[in-house]
Amino acid sequence: LYVNAFLAQAKQVVKQDPTLPVKFLEEAADYVVTDMDAAQITYLVTEAVDYRFSEEGMYTIPGEYQYGDTATGFAEFYPDEEAFWEVKKALFYEED
Repeated sequence: LYVNAFLAQAKQVVKQDPTLPVKFLEEAADYVVTDMDAAQITYLVTEAVDYRFSEEGMYTIPGEYQYGDTATGFAEFYPDEEAFWEVKKALFYEED
């Protein structure tokens, strides 16, 4: 999977420079919105590089992308509500 190859490379780079995720966010600040601070971002990235993903554990939620406010150029994703509900049930609900 692409995500595993990406994380393997990211892990090597972050080990060399643990501040890289914060630098990346600072560079992308005009294009990214977050309420996380530098410590939270660094923690999450160092945790995420050890994750392993498989296709069986991936869920795709159908929907459509649209551009929002043309002044900002932000892309918006509108999930298919019924399909989204089915994924939430599969992940978070247990039958008695």
